[in-house]
Amino acid sequence: MTSVNLNQFLMDAYRRQKQGDFKTAETMYRHALAQFPDHPDVLNLLATLAIDLRKPEPALPLLKRAIALHPSPPGYHINLSHVLRMLRRRDEALTVARRAAAMAPNESAVHSALSLALMETGQFDEALAENLQAVRLDPKSFEATLSLSSLYVKMLRLSEAIEAAGAGTATSVSPT
Repeated sequence: MTSVNLNQFLMDAYRRQKQGDFKTAETMYRHALAQFPDHPDVLNLLATLAIDLRKPEPALPLLKRAIALHPSPPGYHINLSHVLRMLRRRDEALTVARRAAAMAPNESAVHSALSLALMETGQFDEALAENLQAVRLDPKSFEATLSLSSLYVKMLRLSEAIEAAGAGTATSVSPT
């Protein structure tokens, strides 16, 4: 398999993963990993499969290795933060999420990840600011809008939670 073929192969495996065909996706990722053991995208995608299967333990070394090989993609750091939160290593998750946000300040996903890490460490005001930034950057992001609604519930701001949960209203929510 060449690197050009690998990209198509990984796209097919990822499509299968998103369709819920986890067994086939894992077989495909492991086949790719056997041929390209130091390919950071293969490592990251195999880790996302472990995340989808709610198995953070095997995802952790895969993501750490992917980041060691290619530290610049913020998505790798977002995934690592998610795994650390799953493992209840909240302070580490927050550090990694902050690093991802610094790497890609104009990407909604990094602000969503940072908001989740902040929320889990009880830093609700800063989490709210990050979540609102995520919504501003991508008003159609279901993840950011859902997180915003959940955050408002945790802050006992129920009318704002209802507003944020409403379709198309997330961008009009104010931080006060």
